[in-house]
Amino acid sequence: MQIMDAFWIDPGQRSREEICLFLIVAFERYAITWLDE
Repeated sequence: MQIMDAFWIDPGQRSREEICLFLIVAFERYAITWLDE
């Protein structure tokens, strides 16, 4: 997952809230894709 790789290159620059929001969005996108198949 290129998006995840880019996101985790420098986690020190991101707050816990940003990480949580990113994970929620990523999970929702994955779930939607999985449900559509």
